[in-house]
Amino acid sequence: MKSPRFDIRATSLRKIFAPDNIKKIWKEKVRVSMRQQFFADGIEHFDFHLSIDLESKKLSDLILRGEYVPSRAHRVLVEKSKGLCRQLVVPSVRDALVLQCLSDALYAQIRGKAPTNRSFFEPEEHKFSSIRSKYGTFASWLNFQRELFQFSKTRSFIIVTDVANYYDTISYAQLRNVIASLIEVEECILDMLIYVLSDLLWQPDYTPRVEVGLPQVNLDAPRLLAHCFLYELDKYLSSKKNLDFVRYMDDIDVGVDSIVDAKLALQSIDLVLQTRHIRLNSGKTAILTRDEAVRHFRVFENARLDTLQRRIDRRLKAKLNLDRERRLVEARIVSGLRNKSFDTGNGEKILKRWITLAGRTSARIPNSFVERILRLRPAVRENILTYVRSRPLTASTAKCIALAVKSGWLIDDAAAIDIANYLTETRVRTHNQ
Repeated sequence: MKSPRFDIRATSLRKIFAPDNIKKIWKEKVRVSMRQQFFADGIEHFDFHLSIDLESKKLSDLILRGEYVPSRAHRVLVEKSKGLCRQLVVPSVRDALVLQCLSDALYAQIRGKAPTNRSFFEPEEHKFSSIRSKYGTFASWLNFQRELFQFSKTRSFIIVTDVANYYDTISYAQLRNVIASLIEVEECILDMLIYVLSDLLWQPDYTPRVEVGLPQVNLDAPRLLAHCFLYELDKYLSSKKNLDFVRYMDDIDVGVDSIVDAKLALQSIDLVLQTRHIRLNSGKTAILTRDEAVRHFRVFENARLDTLQRRIDRRLKAKLNLDRERRLVEARIVSGLRNKSFDTGNGEKILKRWITLAGRTSARIPNSFVERILRLRPAVRENILTYVRSRPLTASTAKCIALAVKSGWLIDDAAAIDIANYLTETRVRTHNQ
């Protein structure tokens, strides 16, 4: 039942949830976002798309009457490492539309309010691209890396850290205080956004609702809130003239000139975060020398890969032979996996780049290594399955994938879903009897 004041509060919602705006956001963003969810609709919500005029009006009327309630969401476990899993939420089409409309309205007000240009995040823009990415646009992540590489060359020590269980520990009360201090957002917009997100949280065994934790959804709304929640830390760090820093979501890297400065910086960062009831992840925090940082971030390997990628691009464009590049890619992947050179620092990011080049050059990755990657490297599974999809499926490759699935090492939902999705799209050659 809505309160007597709802019609007054709903005034600011009328523009956000006007049928034309809902229709526009569906066509430009949400339709592509729904393709990227782990549970994909077989016909890509084509029935919803065909009746978008009617559906937009129905959703608008439902919200503006105060009768909208989020649907029950699907949940997917995605392994991070060592059996620890992230719980991803797959919302319904209507809930995804509501979240995206609210996120766009909030971003329109919050854009430009960042206290520094050293924190990187931009919402997804699906109008021109359907490429899957993890947090914001790929360009933002590249800018983050570029800034980090710059001061890692000049500072004597680099701090690498992140926030422990970040999404799971954000308090809604603290979040409301942070957002309200940044912009003069209408109360009902923030109320509705938190109402929808909190309803998507996991509430097992009839436990009461706790106003802590953002659901991890492959949509902009929770990412935008999580990014803005650390603006206070950005402001503090940007005021310190004896250090450089960059942040991408909850990944924080700081450059200083002494161990004392590094320890004091970590102490201060952790105390700033504690005022918002979150803490640094001590297990992932490291103070690196300049040489250690170069090795950790694989600066030289990334530079060499950039050079190789440009050479491959030129040769592909000119339709030239890639035998030399193919042999190099094959050798580097095999030797790196055998020598465990991808196991430290940003090694898995380097492995992902080599696998991408293997797909582009038609390089061969032995099936034993395909199976090993599927079993032991959750963060690289999508990349190796993309590689498998780029080549005709053979009986031996299918067997190695089956062995990985039967091994018991793939404990999360996402592994099985990804394997099924990628194999469905993989080309198979048949032989006449």
